[in-house]
Amino acid sequence: MREIRIGREIASQRLDKFLQRYLPEAGTGLLYKQLRKKNITLNGGKAGGKELLSEGDVVRIWFSEETLEKLSGGKGVSFSGTPADDRRALESENGTKNVTGGNVSRRTAGKKSPDKRTDRKQKRVKRLTPEMIVYEDEDIILINKPAGILSQKAKPEDVSLNEMLQSYLFEKGELTEGKLKFYSPSVVNRIDRNTSGLVLGAKNLAAAREMSEMLRNRTLQKYYYALVNGQVKEKEHVRAWLVKDKAKNQVKIYDHPVDGADLIETVYEPMAKVERYTLLRVELLTGKTHQIRAHLSFIGHSLVGDVKYGQKSMNSATREHTGLSRQFLHAEKVIFPDTDGALKSLSGRCFRAPLPADLQKTLEIFGIRL
Repeated sequence: MREIRIGREIASQRLDKFLQRYLPEAGTGLLYKQLRKKNITLNGGKAGGKELLSEGDVVRIWFSEETLEKLSGGKGVSFSGTPADDRRALESENGTKNVTGGNVSRRTAGKKSPDKRTDRKQKRVKRLTPEMIVYEDEDIILINKPAGILSQKAKPEDVSLNEMLQSYLFEKGELTEGKLKFYSPSVVNRIDRNTSGLVLGAKNLAAAREMSEMLRNRTLQKYYYALVNGQVKEKEHVRAWLVKDKAKNQVKIYDHPVDGADLIETVYEPMAKVERYTLLRVELLTGKTHQIRAHLSFIGHSLVGDVKYGQKSMNSATREHTGLSRQFLHAEKVIFPDTDGALKSLSGRCFRAPLPADLQKTLEIFGIRL
């Protein structure tokens, strides 16, 4: 028999999904049969498989160790930094498995050994530095992403903020290869490679689901700084329709509905004006690909430095004057809504990411102060 105590980082998923990851060689039919026969129980009682796991729940699997070894694919599951391939590394006096957010134990002797695969992987990954971390707790991490880093992979060989986040959690001991079988800590929202600023990261499934719901319901407020060409005189709430061309990784904006288009909404407010430029604070009400860049360009106020949607002559002039080599767009602030869920401690809280040096320098050259 194996006992599994559900920890915070693997809670909030369905029991059947958890079992499929824990015993990958067991078919769905077999798992449901064993649930019906009470050879797999939840908190000491019969379970159907669709129950949502909570922190502290206890799953018991009444299989022999030989069967468990076979159904797990011959690999153990570690939740505490111990190699997943070395199940004998931890010894238990009662012969049960403990996953207390946590630790897996087994009545077998053995030695701990370093996970060389994980070590090699971490050496290849860019570092998530302390100055990039705006806020962190046991559920989430808010990262001030520098320009030039992908939020998520575009190609298998890419190293994105996701890999940097996972590497950071490996180094802290909060993540193991075993835990990755059940949930991969990842970013919840994306910003473009050459956009800097706040990116939301979830350490566990409950946090990921709640932040995703906030974004979907538009209750989490997101604000950007954007330096645009032209004079913007007043605050505006604008709507349009966006169509994405995946082949070109580019979008097109329309002022009326068209087939395949998504409605987009953007609010912008002038913060400072100088010569031919305006610094805007932009609130992103809908979060579509390149929305701010394409929408502002569509209304005649392209971002300074934007090579895809901007004005080539203006970009060249600005680069010569300031040295800015990317679009002036920075995810500056997020405000969490009131919530009674897993992230209730963040209700109403506001987090800011300071402007990076290249954008600060550009504002100083133009004589703009925030």
